Amino acid sequence: MLCIYGHANESRQWAAWLSPILRLVGNSMVSACMRQNRNADLALERAHLRALFDSSPIPAFIWRATESDFVLSDFNVAATSLTEGRAASFIGRTAADIYPDRPDMIEHFQRCLRERKTLTLETHYRPRAMLSSEEIMVFTFAYVSDELLVLHANRVTGSRQTEQEARARERIIESILEISPAVIYMKDYSGRYLRI
Repeated sequence: MLCIYGHANESRQWAAWLSPILRLVGNSMVSACMRQNRNADLALERAHLRALFDSSPIPAFIWRATESDFVLSDFNVAATSLTEGRAASFIGRTAADIYPDRPDMIEHFQRCLRERKTLTLETHYRPRAMLSSEEIMVFTFAYVSDELLVLHANRVTGSRQTEQEARARERIIESILEISPAVIYMKDYSGRYLRI
């Protein structure tokens, strides 16, 4: 409560003059507190989103669209492993610089942004200046906004080799059974051979 000592008329005049100023100061303080709470909430939300992004086991790279290219702006923890610790050195570089010999990658970046949809590219890939051998990779280009894309890079070399080996074993078994004089195996509903 505002207490001004002095003559009654002067007190009322001062109170009338100070009251709007004090309300303005009070409202400003309340607004500042609310802004501070909103900023704290936004910071907490960003921290949660960052934790989700970094906890993904699939390497992810965030690309920002420019007028003529795409610039790498961020990556998650799994991307560090995929790039053998070099992911940070790619920040700020363009897709054309990182993939100069891969027009299919550039075309998928452009299509993803143009069509505003998720695209997948499975390909044999060996990163330039990396010690690792060629891998079979599945790249997923995910549209986020008119200026952002996320590229997920998943190594599938091991699983594809296992699939090929399983198909080769299946062909061997089929060829043995075709020349066998008696039926000693039958197939189940999924096409696998069962011993009788």
